[in-house]
Amino acid sequence: MEVLKKIKHTKPVTIFYVLVIYVFASSIWWMYLLINKNHKLYDEKIANFHLRHSEDSKSTENILLLKEFTKNKNRQNQMIIGEGLVFMLLLGLGSLTIRSYINKEIELHRQQRNFLLSITHELRSPLTGIQISIETVKDRILDKDKQNRLLNNAMHDVNRLKELVDNLLMAAKIERQALAFSDHPVNISELLQSLSRRYKEINRNRRIFKLDVSPDLMVHGDLTALTSVFTNLIDNAIKYSDKESTIYIEANLNDKEVDIIIKDEGIGIPTEEQPKIFDKFYRIGSEDTRKSIGTGLGLFIVKQLVEMNKGNIVYQANYPKGSIFKLIFPKPVEAIALKEPKIKPQVVNQI
Repeated sequence: MEVLKKIKHTKPVTIFYVLVIYVFASSIWWMYLLINKNHKLYDEKIANFHLRHSEDSKSTENILLLKEFTKNKNRQNQMIIGEGLVFMLLLGLGSLTIRSYINKEIELHRQQRNFLLSITHELRSPLTGIQISIETVKDRILDKDKQNRLLNNAMHDVNRLKELVDNLLMAAKIERQALAFSDHPVNISELLQSLSRRYKEINRNRRIFKLDVSPDLMVHGDLTALTSVFTNLIDNAIKYSDKESTIYIEANLNDKEVDIIIKDEGIGIPTEEQPKIFDKFYRIGSEDTRKSIGTGLGLFIVKQLVEMNKGNIVYQANYPKGSIFKLIFPKPVEAIALKEPKIKPQVVNQI
């Protein structure tokens, strides 16, 4: 199956290269024929000239005429070679551009295929869990605790489906530039502390959370969008790290900027994959071999939301293993912004 996929992708590329090589070879051949024809015409002119001026071929006037013939021949050759080289240069640039588009189409096809496979898995798993839980509660007589446990599992799967749909809608709105953001002071310190408490409670005895956040760090932005950014990044750190590993959440004021770091001790990202991690639908590896759940939309949404909130996000490797996501936001708002009413963050759009 994998061999057939490779053949399917390499066949148009092979045809493209064959056509390019054919056009290049044809151009060189026509240049050769034109130069050869030019030489023959020159030889015929010289021969006719000598026949007509056999008695006075060495006169000054005739010598100048012969030199003019030679100049015309050389000029014609230069014109043929010049036009041929310009044509091949344009052909080369056009071929590179077309090859770039072919590569993008192949990559897009691969990403779309991976997305369809991942979205199928993402939808099937919670739906199966919901079905099993409901059928068990319906068909069996269970005590209250078991019923609650099954219903809680079903509710967890429902929330997972909702988060998936939210991510899909968010990505679609970003593509259409249809998102509307508020621009109010947000207390990043309180937001991160609130999220940290929540994740500590949910992941008790499974992850260690270490918080190093300076008090009352303020930025201008949209609370819901920023909550989604940090939720996605923390979920990623949990998803790609081992049990009982440590997840670090840091936030400090540095040179008139708020620096926020979310760091894990997980599997990390290979160097060759790092430039692509914020692309839509991009996931490390192939959908046939990767084990972690996801659609490839999470980091795309994170980057877009950060930039829409006038920030920047970069990835760094965490040695000896793991990942570091660093977010940088502009100069914080003055302390008077702390008087703004506090809003409890809502966790949305998990990966």
